[in-house]
Amino acid sequence: MAEAESNIGQQQNPTGVLRISCFAAFSEHAILPYIKPFLEKYPTIKIDLLADDRFINLVEEGVELAIRVRVMQDPALVHQLIGRSQRIAIAAKSYLDRAGVPKTPQDLADHECIVYEGDRLLRGT
Repeated sequence: MAEAESNIGQQQNPTGVLRISCFAAFSEHAILPYIKPFLEKYPTIKIDLLADDRFINLVEEGVELAIRVRVMQDPALVHQLIGRSQRIAIAAKSYLDRAGVPKTPQDLADHECIVYEGDRLLRGT
C-alpha cells in the first residue's frame, strides 16, 4: 500500500478504480485495516478487493495489485518480495493421543495430513 500511495502521490488528483487481489484470510488482517485511511486520503479512488482463495489470471481480471504467498512464475508480471510466511502444524489432542506427537518435520510423513497451500487443500500422509 505504501508503494501504491507513493505512486499515486505523484499525481495531482488520482482517480479511478484500484483492483486488488489477495487471499481472503490475508485480506482481513493485512489489507482491510488500511482501506479506510487510504480512501480518506484519496476520496476519488475506488477499491475493488478480490479476496478469494483461487488463483486467477491477473491480467484477464484487470488486477493492478496482487498479494500472493508464493513466488510468481509469470515473467511478464512485475513482482516484489514483501515478506516471508511460516508454516505451522496443528493437530487435535485426540489425534495426537491416537497417532503420537511428531518430533521432527520428517515425522509428518507417517501422519494423516491436510495441507493448505493458499489456493487448494492437499490430502496426504
